[in-house]
Amino acid sequence: MEQLIVVGNGLDLAAGLHTKYDDFFRWLKNNMGEIDYSHSLGNMYFSSYIYGTIELNKNGNLTTKFAEMFDFWSGWFLTISNNKFMDDPVEWNDVENQIDKVLRHLIEYGEDTDYRSLIESFKNNIGEDDRGWRKSFSKSVDYYFRDWLFYLYIESGEQGTNKDIDFYKILLDELNKFEAKFAQYLCDEVISEQKVSQLIREIPNELYDRRKLLENIIEDESFSLDDTQVLNFNYTPIFKVFGVEQGFEKLEENIRYIHGSLKEDVENKKYIPNQVIFGIDDTALIDDDESDLLRENLYRFGKTYRIMNSKDESSLDLNRKIEMIKFYGHSLNSADYAYFQSIFDKVDLYGSNVELYFYYGDFEKDDSENQSKFMDRIYKLIGTYGQNTFKNTSEVKGKNLLHKLLLEGRIKTRYVSAKGVVSDSRELKI
Repeated sequence: MEQLIVVGNGLDLAAGLHTKYDDFFRWLKNNMGEIDYSHSLGNMYFSSYIYGTIELNKNGNLTTKFAEMFDFWSGWFLTISNNKFMDDPVEWNDVENQIDKVLRHLIEYGEDTDYRSLIESFKNNIGEDDRGWRKSFSKSVDYYFRDWLFYLYIESGEQGTNKDIDFYKILLDELNKFEAKFAQYLCDEVISEQKVSQLIREIPNELYDRRKLLENIIEDESFSLDDTQVLNFNYTPIFKVFGVEQGFEKLEENIRYIHGSLKEDVENKKYIPNQVIFGIDDTALIDDDESDLLRENLYRFGKTYRIMNSKDESSLDLNRKIEMIKFYGHSLNSADYAYFQSIFDKVDLYGSNVELYFYYGDFEKDDSENQSKFMDRIYKLIGTYGQNTFKNTSEVKGKNLLHKLLLEGRIKTRYVSAKGVVSDSRELKI
């Protein structure tokens, strides 16, 4: 009997690691220097002020690292994260959905691949009064695009030429810079040299707690390391500690870091930045109402496309006889639905005996609202899969998949603690 374990950022958070996006943005602000969101330079946009600041940095007139660290996406997220200027709520820390929204908005400027009309729009609007622009998401995008993409256009060196300007390529290049900053943050703050050094000397810390928590999940229902594979949506390595034998090293070859991971510097016994991926769920890219141009451009930002173009050659062996799939710390949101769909298809979730275990911790156990959200995510995942899988064959199957799993005892929720106690969840019901 073999198992597949799916883990998300909740695993890191449960151990006390600071891997939330707002932790990253706080680090970014601290390193770049605080941005004055109320600043106004006459009739300049807020983003005009930003790249004006960058120009001053380039000329050596300022001492912050602003120019060195800034990119389109850092600017966007730092802008909308300052919610006190926004009348409508923005899920700024839902990074992948925000990327999708911004990219789809770009196409509204026109279908021309060279975006000459977009450039003219920027030229005609530079210098307008920016007071009140932060009142809505759409206006935020409009003003941010008009300023920043025009600035990137100037920086590309193509100003005054007749060359086609591929803004989607520019935005993808900027996304690579943004991801590199996140990888650097993980190395500096999350998997730091100090924490790795403590672990090597067998001093318990957050990395140790995280590994113990995962160990408990692995061994629940009498499984072992030999019959376990892990699909890890995090970027932070789990088991290997530079040659120190702690019993988990053999599991490393069966862990797939689907969106990339930090790189080992074995000689210096630390981790260094490596390619990590933020991307759009590929199932969200298939829409009959979308133009061919939009679909073609969005695919470059899809997770599948970007994983194919990464250097990661690790893989899961879904041909092994998987009889149990365990989930912990993953939001089960639509951004990763394509992965779950592929796994459920491969194991024939409807017709097989595969069991699903969903683990939760103190965050859900001690708060009724979080507990309810936890159950809602499970219901939505199974319901969406059932409806999508059987919509062209049997509508009844699609609607009753969750009930079938419950009646057959193939779906369970479990409470797990970092202290090593895993117990049946009697109080949670779907």
